[in-house]
Amino acid sequence: MVDTRLECIIDLQQTTSYRYLPALSSEEPRFLLLAGDPEDLAHRINEHLTTPTSARLVGNFPNPFNPATVIAYEIGKSEQVRLSIYDVRGRLVVELRNGVGEPGRYEALWQGHDGRGIAAPSGVYFVKLATGSA
Repeated sequence: MVDTRLECIIDLQQTTSYRYLPALSSEEPRFLLLAGDPEDLAHRINEHLTTPTSARLVGNFPNPFNPATVIAYEIGKSEQVRLSIYDVRGRLVVELRNGVGEPGRYEALWQGHDGRGIAAPSGVYFVKLATGSA
């Protein structure tokens, strides 16, 4: 099975479950189920997957959001990753990720709360993805 949003492979022979953040609205199909001989599968999977070459913030969905949004980002190499939310005054609201990440595509769910669990007021917020020593 291929998760087309994160572009990762889930081998259903090796695992019996897969945890993901559900879509917050209707969109293109998230999963692609592929079956066949291993050589054909490898070719078909490679058609759907590419490894990120650099770190980038893909964006969030839905935007604007209420009450939650999913933030997608990519990492091109194993490195320190910090994903943070800031208000319009530049103050840190919450840090969603802080640690070493492996190459790949990821999603983080922000439910509109600050670092103490208090609901952030309505308004404009900025997402910052910092990698490496940045």
